[in-house]
Amino acid sequence: MSDGATPDRICFSRQDGHLAPVPRDDPKPFKGSVHHYFHFLLGYLLPVVHRASARSAPFDVIDCGPVMTPMLTRTLDAMGRDYRVVPPDAATNMRFVQMWDQAPDRRLMTPAIRTMREIWDTAPCHGTGCDTGETLILRRSPPPAFYASGQAHGEGYGTTRRAILNIDAISDHLSRLGDDHSIYEPGQHALGCQMRAFRRARRVFGIRGAEWANAVWCDPGTLRARVLFPGRNNHTIERVMTAFARDFTLWMTDDTHPEISPGLVRRLLYQPGTGPTPAA
Repeated sequence: MSDGATPDRICFSRQDGHLAPVPRDDPKPFKGSVHHYFHFLLGYLLPVVHRASARSAPFDVIDCGPVMTPMLTRTLDAMGRDYRVVPPDAATNMRFVQMWDQAPDRRLMTPAIRTMREIWDTAPCHGTGCDTGETLILRRSPPPAFYASGQAHGEGYGTTRRAILNIDAISDHLSRLGDDHSIYEPGQHALGCQMRAFRRARRVFGIRGAEWANAVWCDPGTLRARVLFPGRNNHTIERVMTAFARDFTLWMTDDTHPEISPGLVRRLLYQPGTGPTPAA
Protein backbone atom coordinates (compact mmCIF):
# COMPACT_ATOMS: atom_id res chain seq x y z
CA MET A 1 0.00 0.00 0.00
CA SER A 2 1.35 3.40 -0.98
CA ASP A 3 1.08 6.77 0.76
CA GLY A 4 2.39 8.93 -2.07
CA ALA A 5 0.69 10.71 -4.94
CA THR A 6 1.64 10.83 -8.59
CA PRO A 7 0.27 13.17 -11.28
CA ASP A 8 -1.37 10.34 -13.23
CA ARG A 9 -2.75 8.51 -10.22
CA ILE A 10 -6.27 7.27 -10.86
CA CYS A 11 -9.03 6.12 -8.54
CA PHE A 12 -11.19 3.14 -9.41
CA SER A 13 -14.81 4.12 -8.83
CA ARG A 14 -18.38 3.06 -9.60
CA GLN A 15 -20.25 4.94 -12.28
CA ASP A 16 -23.44 5.28 -10.24
CA GLY A 17 -21.50 7.12 -7.53
CA HIS A 18 -23.01 5.13 -4.66
CA LEU A 19 -19.81 4.47 -2.73
CA ALA A 20 -20.82 5.99 0.58
CA PRO A 21 -23.87 7.25 2.46
CA VAL A 22 -25.80 9.83 0.44
CA PRO A 23 -28.91 11.84 1.30
CA ARG A 24 -32.10 9.82 1.23
CA ASP A 25 -33.56 12.27 -1.31
CA ASP A 26 -30.60 11.88 -3.68
CA PRO A 27 -32.19 11.84 -7.16
CA LYS A 28 -29.72 9.36 -8.68
CA PRO A 29 -31.09 5.82 -9.05
CA PHE A 30 -29.76 3.46 -6.40
CA LYS A 31 -27.75 0.66 -8.00
CA GLY A 32 -26.20 -0.85 -4.92
CA SER A 33 -23.73 0.20 -2.24
CA VAL A 34 -20.21 -1.18 -1.88
CA HIS A 35 -21.02 -1.52 1.83
CA HIS A 36 -23.22 -4.43 0.72
CA TYR A 37 -21.42 -7.72 0.00
CA PHE A 38 -23.33 -8.48 -3.21
CA HIS A 39 -22.59 -5.10 -4.78
CA PHE A 40 -19.11 -4.92 -3.28
CA LEU A 41 -17.99 -8.30 -4.60
CA LEU A 42 -19.56 -8.15 -8.05
CA GLY A 43 -19.67 -4.40 -8.55
CA TYR A 44 -16.33 -3.32 -7.08
CA LEU A 45 -13.87 -5.96 -5.83
CA LEU A 46 -13.91 -8.26 -8.86
CA PRO A 47 -13.91 -5.32 -11.32
CA VAL A 48 -10.99 -3.71 -9.46
CA VAL A 49 -9.07 -7.00 -9.62
CA HIS A 50 -9.84 -7.11 -13.35
CA ARG A 51 -8.51 -3.58 -13.90
CA ALA A 52 -5.60 -3.84 -11.46
CA SER A 53 -4.33 -7.02 -13.12
CA ALA A 54 -3.41 -4.93 -16.16
CA ARG A 55 -2.00 -1.93 -14.26
CA SER A 56 1.46 -1.57 -12.73
CA ALA A 57 1.21 2.15 -11.89
CA PRO A 58 -0.09 3.29 -8.49
CA PHE A 59 -3.82 3.81 -8.07
CA ASP A 60 -6.46 4.58 -5.45
CA VAL A 61 -9.45 2.56 -4.31
CA ILE A 62 -12.48 3.69 -2.36
CA ASP A 63 -12.96 2.91 1.32
CA CYS A 64 -15.85 0.42 1.37
CA GLY A 65 -16.39 0.35 5.12
CA PRO A 66 -14.87 -1.72 7.94
CA VAL A 67 -16.34 -5.05 6.80
CA MET A 68 -15.56 -4.95 3.07
CA THR A 69 -12.34 -2.92 2.87
CA PRO A 70 -10.17 -5.62 4.53
CA MET A 71 -11.13 -8.03 1.73
CA LEU A 72 -10.13 -5.41 -0.83
CA THR A 73 -6.76 -4.64 0.77
CA ARG A 74 -5.83 -8.28 1.36
CA THR A 75 -6.55 -9.03 -2.29
CA LEU A 76 -4.54 -6.09 -3.64
CA ASP A 77 -1.65 -6.81 -1.24
CA ALA A 78 -1.53 -10.40 -2.50
CA MET A 79 -1.47 -9.08 -6.06
CA GLY A 80 1.51 -6.88 -5.15
CA ARG A 81 -0.17 -3.67 -6.27
CA ASP A 82 0.79 -0.13 -5.23
CA TYR A 83 -2.43 1.49 -4.04
CA ARG A 84 -4.07 3.73 -1.45
CA VAL A 85 -7.48 3.49 0.19
CA VAL A 86 -9.16 6.91 0.11
CA PRO A 87 -12.47 8.22 1.45
CA PRO A 88 -15.13 8.58 -1.24
CA ASP A 89 -15.09 12.37 -1.00
CA ALA A 90 -11.31 12.39 -1.60
CA ALA A 91 -11.48 10.47 -4.87
CA THR A 92 -10.04 12.29 -7.89
CA ASN A 93 -9.21 11.35 -11.47
CA MET A 94 -11.81 8.60 -11.31
CA ARG A 95 -11.92 5.62 -13.64
CA PHE A 96 -15.19 3.70 -13.61
CA VAL A 97 -15.09 -0.06 -13.19
CA GLN A 98 -17.52 -2.58 -14.65
CA MET A 99 -20.76 -2.92 -12.68
CA TRP A 100 -20.97 -6.70 -12.80
CA ASP A 101 -23.56 -6.66 -10.04
CA GLN A 102 -25.93 -5.13 -12.60
CA ALA A 103 -24.74 -6.89 -15.77
CA PRO A 104 -22.58 -9.97 -15.01
CA ASP A 105 -20.42 -11.26 -17.85
CA ARG A 106 -18.97 -14.68 -17.08
CA ARG A 107 -16.41 -14.55 -19.88
CA LEU A 108 -14.96 -11.20 -18.77
CA MET A 109 -15.19 -12.04 -15.06
CA THR A 110 -13.41 -15.41 -15.26
CA PRO A 111 -9.79 -14.13 -15.04
CA ALA A 112 -10.61 -12.02 -11.96
CA ILE A 113 -12.47 -14.94 -10.37
CA ARG A 114 -9.45 -17.15 -11.00
CA THR A 115 -7.16 -14.57 -9.35
CA MET A 116 -9.44 -14.36 -6.33
CA ARG A 117 -9.48 -18.14 -5.96
CA GLU A 118 -5.68 -18.26 -6.04
CA ILE A 119 -5.50 -15.65 -3.28
CA TRP A 120 -8.33 -16.80 -1.03
CA ASP A 121 -9.07 -20.47 -1.64
CA THR A 122 -6.70 -21.78 1.05
CA ALA A 123 -7.27 -18.93 3.53
CA PRO A 124 -8.25 -20.21 6.99
CA CYS A 125 -11.67 -19.68 8.54
CA HIS A 126 -12.40 -19.46 12.26
CA GLY A 127 -16.12 -20.16 11.89
CA THR A 128 -17.87 -23.43 12.73
CA GLY A 129 -19.52 -25.79 10.27
CA CYS A 130 -17.00 -25.17 7.48
CA ASP A 131 -16.98 -28.78 6.26
CA THR A 132 -20.04 -28.54 4.04
CA GLY A 133 -21.40 -30.95 1.45
CA GLU A 134 -23.30 -30.81 -1.83
CA THR A 135 -26.57 -29.38 -0.44
CA LEU A 136 -26.54 -26.05 1.40
CA ILE A 137 -29.38 -24.49 3.36
CA LEU A 138 -28.37 -20.86 3.83
CA ARG A 139 -28.94 -19.14 7.17
CA ARG A 140 -28.67 -15.36 7.22
CA SER A 141 -26.75 -13.43 9.90
CA PRO A 142 -27.64 -10.39 12.00
CA PRO A 143 -25.88 -7.30 10.63
CA PRO A 144 -22.50 -6.28 12.11
CA ALA A 145 -22.44 -3.13 14.24
CA PHE A 146 -21.46 -0.90 11.30
CA TYR A 147 -24.72 -1.81 9.57
CA ALA A 148 -26.94 -2.04 12.63
CA SER A 149 -25.89 1.48 13.68
CA GLY A 150 -27.11 2.96 10.40
CA GLN A 151 -23.68 4.07 9.13
CA ALA A 152 -23.90 1.97 5.97
CA HIS A 153 -25.59 3.22 2.82
CA GLY A 154 -28.99 1.65 2.29
CA GLU A 155 -31.51 0.44 4.82
CA GLY A 156 -31.66 -3.10 6.15
CA TYR A 157 -28.92 -5.72 6.18
CA GLY A 158 -28.88 -9.41 7.02
CA THR A 159 -31.71 -10.76 9.14
CA THR A 160 -33.14 -7.27 9.69
CA ARG A 161 -34.09 -7.27 6.02
CA ARG A 162 -34.92 -10.90 5.16
CA ALA A 163 -34.65 -14.29 6.85
CA ILE A 164 -36.24 -17.74 6.80
CA LEU A 165 -37.56 -18.37 10.31
CA ASN A 166 -37.76 -22.17 10.31
CA ILE A 167 -34.34 -23.19 8.98
CA ASP A 168 -33.93 -25.80 11.73
CA ALA A 169 -37.32 -27.39 10.97
CA ILE A 170 -36.37 -27.60 7.29
CA SER A 171 -33.09 -29.25 8.26
CA ASP A 172 -34.87 -31.74 10.56
CA HIS A 173 -37.25 -32.70 7.74
CA LEU A 174 -34.38 -33.31 5.30
CA SER A 175 -32.52 -35.34 7.92
CA ARG A 176 -35.54 -37.58 8.57
CA LEU A 177 -35.66 -38.33 4.84
CA GLY A 178 -31.96 -39.18 4.83
CA ASP A 179 -30.95 -36.16 2.73
CA ASP A 180 -27.36 -35.17 3.41
CA HIS A 181 -27.16 -31.38 3.74
CA SER A 182 -25.45 -28.57 5.64
CA ILE A 183 -26.85 -25.45 7.25
CA TYR A 184 -24.37 -22.76 6.27
CA GLU A 185 -24.27 -19.16 7.49
CA PRO A 186 -22.02 -17.24 5.06
CA GLY A 187 -21.93 -14.14 7.25
CA GLN A 188 -20.07 -16.10 9.95
CA HIS A 189 -17.36 -17.37 7.61
CA ALA A 190 -14.28 -15.93 5.91
CA LEU A 191 -14.36 -15.19 2.20
CA GLY A 192 -12.17 -18.20 1.40
CA CYS A 193 -14.53 -20.50 3.30
CA GLN A 194 -17.51 -19.14 1.37
CA MET A 195 -15.65 -19.82 -1.87
CA ARG A 196 -14.99 -23.42 -0.87
CA ALA A 197 -18.55 -24.03 0.36
CA PHE A 198 -20.13 -22.81 -2.86
CA ARG A 199 -17.66 -24.67 -5.07
CA ARG A 200 -18.54 -27.93 -3.29
CA ALA A 201 -22.28 -27.24 -3.48
CA ARG A 202 -24.56 -28.70 -6.11
CA ARG A 203 -27.87 -27.53 -4.60
CA VAL A 204 -28.35 -24.34 -2.56
CA PHE A 205 -31.55 -23.06 -0.95
CA GLY A 206 -32.02 -19.72 0.78
CA ILE A 207 -33.78 -16.39 0.77
CA ARG A 208 -32.75 -13.45 -1.38
CA GLY A 209 -29.63 -11.81 0.04
CA ALA A 210 -26.05 -10.72 -0.50
CA GLU A 211 -24.65 -14.24 0.00
CA TRP A 212 -25.91 -15.27 -3.45
CA ALA A 213 -23.00 -13.33 -4.95
CA ASN A 214 -21.00 -16.44 -4.03
CA ALA A 215 -22.52 -18.21 -7.04
CA VAL A 216 -19.58 -16.83 -9.03
CA TRP A 217 -17.22 -19.28 -7.29
CA CYS A 218 -19.09 -22.34 -8.59
CA ASP A 219 -17.64 -24.33 -11.45
CA PRO A 220 -19.61 -24.08 -14.71
CA GLY A 221 -22.64 -26.36 -14.94
CA THR A 222 -22.71 -27.40 -11.27
CA LEU A 223 -24.97 -25.12 -9.20
CA ARG A 224 -28.72 -25.61 -8.82
CA ALA A 225 -29.91 -22.47 -7.01
CA ARG A 226 -33.28 -22.19 -5.28
CA VAL A 227 -33.92 -18.65 -4.06
CA LEU A 228 -36.93 -17.61 -2.01
CA PHE A 229 -37.69 -14.15 -3.35
CA PRO A 230 -39.75 -11.69 -1.26
CA GLY A 231 -41.25 -8.80 -3.20
CA ARG A 232 -40.87 -8.07 -6.86
CA ASN A 233 -38.00 -9.48 -8.87
CA ASN A 234 -35.45 -6.71 -9.42
CA HIS A 235 -33.51 -9.01 -11.77
CA THR A 236 -30.04 -8.60 -10.19
CA ILE A 237 -29.92 -12.08 -8.65
CA GLU A 238 -31.72 -13.48 -11.68
CA ARG A 239 -28.95 -12.17 -13.95
CA VAL A 240 -26.24 -13.69 -11.75
CA MET A 241 -28.04 -17.04 -11.66
CA THR A 242 -28.48 -16.97 -15.44
CA ALA A 243 -24.74 -16.38 -15.87
CA PHE A 244 -23.40 -18.76 -13.22
CA ALA A 245 -25.94 -21.42 -12.20
CA ARG A 246 -26.71 -24.68 -13.95
CA ASP A 247 -30.37 -23.91 -13.31
CA PHE A 248 -32.33 -21.86 -10.81
CA THR A 249 -35.75 -21.19 -9.35
CA LEU A 250 -36.80 -17.84 -7.91
CA TRP A 251 -39.83 -18.66 -5.73
CA MET A 252 -41.80 -15.46 -5.23
CA THR A 253 -43.37 -14.64 -1.87
CA ASP A 254 -44.80 -11.57 -0.15
CA ASP A 255 -43.16 -12.27 3.22
CA THR A 256 -39.67 -11.04 4.10
CA HIS A 257 -39.45 -13.33 7.17
CA PRO A 258 -41.36 -16.46 6.16
CA GLU A 259 -41.74 -19.94 7.52
CA ILE A 260 -41.52 -22.26 4.52
CA SER A 261 -42.99 -25.74 4.16
CA PRO A 262 -40.08 -28.19 4.54
CA GLY A 263 -41.71 -30.40 1.93
CA LEU A 264 -41.72 -27.51 -0.55
CA VAL A 265 -38.03 -26.89 0.09
CA ARG A 266 -37.21 -30.51 -0.66
CA ARG A 267 -39.23 -30.44 -3.88
CA LEU A 268 -37.50 -27.25 -4.98
CA LEU A 269 -34.08 -28.75 -4.29
CA TYR A 270 -34.63 -31.83 -6.43
CA GLN A 271 -36.96 -30.74 -9.23
CA PRO A 272 -35.64 -28.96 -12.36
CA GLY A 273 -35.18 -25.22 -12.12
CA THR A 274 -38.03 -23.08 -13.42
CA GLY A 275 -36.63 -19.54 -13.33
CA PRO A 276 -38.90 -16.88 -11.75
CA THR A 277 -41.95 -18.69 -10.31
CA PRO A 278 -45.04 -17.12 -8.69
CA ALA A 279 -45.86 -18.58 -5.28
CA ALA A 280 -48.66 -21.15 -5.37
